[in-house]
Amino acid sequence: MPLALVRIAGLAQLLLLPLNAVLVWRYHLGADIAQTSKLTQEVHRSHYLFTMAVVGALGLLALIGAPLLLRRDPLSAAIDAGAGALWVVRLVVQFAVYDRSLWQGQRAKTIMHWASALLWTGLVAVYLAAFVTAVR
Repeated sequence: MPLALVRIAGLAQLLLLPLNAVLVWRYHLGADIAQTSKLTQEVHRSHYLFTMAVVGALGLLALIGAPLLLRRDPLSAAIDAGAGALWVVRLVVQFAVYDRSLWQGQRAKTIMHWASALLWTGLVAVYLAAFVTAVR
């Protein structure tokens, strides 16, 4: 597995951080969340920050530590499997949780939906290939 693919996956994950901030602003998600209870707001905020921290950490690891993810050892395999599982879950959520009415018939949101699904699929493929490399 080429190091460049792992590094590209890392960069893609890091680019999700500012992209998420733009999407929160663009779709006025803050205003929607502000209409919920204080508990819901705080749970949402903490989950959002935690998710971004995990994605950022995985992105940094893949970008600057790609050789470590491809080493043939149990820790590398475990990290690759965990990252791959995270992106498999995100891919499933894309189709099983989000209602089609949120994007269907809206060109920009449909493009975003399918581009996201392709990105999640690519990340699954990279981490799966890294896992296979680490267990061989």
